[in-house]
Amino acid sequence: MTPAKLDAKLQGQSAIARKVYDAVPIQAAWSVPQIVGAVRRATGGSVDHRTVVGCLIALKSGGVVGESQPGLFKRVEVKGMTVVGKAAQEYESVVKAVGSVPSFVGLKNAPRPIDVIAQITVGLTAVCEQLRKLVTNLEDAALLIEGSMAEQDANLGKLRQLQTLLKSLSLA
Repeated sequence: MTPAKLDAKLQGQSAIARKVYDAVPIQAAWSVPQIVGAVRRATGGSVDHRTVVGCLIALKSGGVVGESQPGLFKRVEVKGMTVVGKAAQEYESVVKAVGSVPSFVGLKNAPRPIDVIAQITVGLTAVCEQLRKLVTNLEDAALLIEGSMAEQDANLGKLRQLQTLLKSLSLA
């Protein structure tokens, strides 16, 4: 798909569908709860699970999101917009520019600043991935707690009905 086709297809989608599209990853396939969490973090508000599922179905039928496995979604590859390729080219151009300049005057084995930044970037990427996993686990736990509370509320309602029924039988 070309960038122009992608823009045209996204223009036909609702605003929330475009936000969902922005939350869908490019390389890895995410489940619906992960995408819901990403949309919530991006918008700063609450988004209904069913709304996100509906948007994903619309995006999938529009051809801008693919379902690699049932329940796992990722963006369709857009030709001419390889972010990784552009970043790699920029990185190599910076390395070439910095490589011609001595990194530290007077130190022979000192690492180049770009290498230090690259190592820090790798570390930050790992930390971000761990934080994403923690957020996903936290959201899953919140959904479980919410489901448990709804079940308890239903059981409490049944208990109150039974209690009123017993009171009415004892008065009769």
